[in-house]
Amino acid sequence: MLRIKPELVGKWLLFFGEDAIDHEWDRISQIVANGLLGISAKVATKWHHARGYDHSNRVVCVYTKDCTDLDDVWRVRDALRAIGHTAPLQYKTDSATIAGHYGELSYMIDETLGDTRSSPTTPTPIRYVKINP
Repeated sequence: MLRIKPELVGKWLLFFGEDAIDHEWDRISQIVANGLLGISAKVATKWHHARGYDHSNRVVCVYTKDCTDLDDVWRVRDALRAIGHTAPLQYKTDSATIAGHYGELSYMIDETLGDTRSSPTTPTPIRYVKINP
């Protein structure tokens, strides 16, 4: 049985337009169900911004069981790349979400940033990391 500590759970965030979300969710959820990508996944049908709902973007979260297990975090990221997801990705801890941290200061790993910093070795929701694919 897989033992999960909720305080260590993390997730890769994948954003899709309204026209692509159904197809992408079907594909990603099937891969997760087959045990090949993370421990679980979910899709949000509306993405909440501080200013309200953005109806043009949807998010799929692909979860990892332990944000301190960087081998597994990168394995899931590499698997997302292998299935064709090429857009910059963001990874954050579930603890950051539960604490209400959203936006650019909430990510443990953020590929959308222009600067390069070393990979974190401990979980922290306020850390920027640029990943070179």
